[in-house]
Amino acid sequence: MLLSGCVKITQLGPSGNEVILRLGGIGEMIGDLQPSENYAHSSTAQTVQDAVALAWEVANFAKLLDRYPAFRRNMVHALEERLREMEQRFRDVSTLNVGPRLSSELIRLSNRFGCGDNRRREIHLSREELAQLTGTTLSTVSRLLRLWQKLGIVSIRREVVQVCDIAALTQLTLSE
Repeated sequence: MLLSGCVKITQLGPSGNEVILRLGGIGEMIGDLQPSENYAHSSTAQTVQDAVALAWEVANFAKLLDRYPAFRRNMVHALEERLREMEQRFRDVSTLNVGPRLSSELIRLSNRFGCGDNRRREIHLSREELAQLTGTTLSTVSRLLRLWQKLGIVSIRREVVQVCDIAALTQLTLSE
């Protein structure tokens, strides 16, 4: 369970390329629920920001789930939320053009992981990571972010995107 920071969960594709499956934030369970102690992880967790986490051995975690029904319910709720997010991201990749897809992801990320006040939120991810999250190329993400920076919607610097105008970003999401 992540107590502070942000973690990206990645997986390697058949050709060895890394893909970001999701990002985890404060209060979220990072690891997989393992069916047994012999289960092999198919993903890797890497910190995006300095992080502190609680870790349990599989057997002890299973005992906690059995002993505390509220903990089990919270775990089920967390897994449901993770599934809803994956479904939304899959739908976006399948149905939206890149611009609305990227703006939608920036809104989602700024709400969950953005640092700063309510008007300006910083997202600490590289353009390559944003490309992986939105199923597009680094050059497309860079081109769109430069355009949006000229319009005052975002401000970009190395491995940081600052959302400056959430209303304009929302309009980009809706303009399909």
